[in-house]
Amino acid sequence: MAVDRDKIIAFCVARKENSEHRIGAIYVLPDYQRRGIGGLLITKAFVWLGKKNDIFINAVSYNQKAIGFYKKHGFIETGKRGVLDGAAKLPGGKTLPETELIKKICFLNEIR
Repeated sequence: MAVDRDKIIAFCVARKENSEHRIGAIYVLPDYQRRGIGGLLITKAFVWLGKKNDIFINAVSYNQKAIGFYKKHGFIETGKRGVLDGAAKLPGGKTLPETELIKKICFLNEIR
């Protein structure tokens, strides 16, 4: 999380599961966006998640700003769309359409 004078201004939630690593959410308050805070948070998440598993994230399909941010940080769309997890289901029964993205972890053999 990022803090400015005792005020939480941004957070990132990441989790490791058996063979899947996932970023559950990144949020930066509007007044603090476009200052590199989201980039710092996602970079810290990448370090914590490690380089052994691909990393997944779901974004609301119409949030092109978020999808662009994730693509800037190496994610690509998987083609999977719809209501993909519990976060897309709102308490009133409505759902948010999601797009799944993946950051592939590539292992290159050393060339000798």
